[in-house]
Amino acid sequence: MSAKAVAIIPARGGSKRIPRKNIRPFEGKPIIAYSIEAARASGCFDTILVSTDDPQIAEVARSYGADVPFMRSDRTSDDHSGLAEVAAEVIAQCESQGDSYETFAASWPQLPLSPAQESKRVLHYLSLLVWMR
Repeated sequence: MSAKAVAIIPARGGSKRIPRKNIRPFEGKPIIAYSIEAARASGCFDTILVSTDDPQIAEVARSYGADVPFMRSDRTSDDHSGLAEVAAEVIAQCESQGDSYETFAASWPQLPLSPAQESKRVLHYLSLLVWMR
């Protein structure tokens, strides 16, 4: 399999401060749609993968073109799990399903992005955690 890049968008369903924040509407779309669209518009990724524990978030993510090939475990769905644990789980799950990626980048779903022409620059700025394998 050739080297590929994946955008990981972590979107837990159990926010306590703003319930259902990842799928709440903002300017006519669910908030998570902006991160999915920015990742697609960047042209940097072969796969846009949403890591979630919530079936409704998974449905919305798929409707905007993201892959949700598995649901996040209880272990990485609590208030104390960080991005590193979530990303490690995603990587392990992908590998167990026979998918290999060379580059992993994380993008936050709670940051609705600005105009499409800036999405690549903004995505690179927001992709603070990148693994080169």
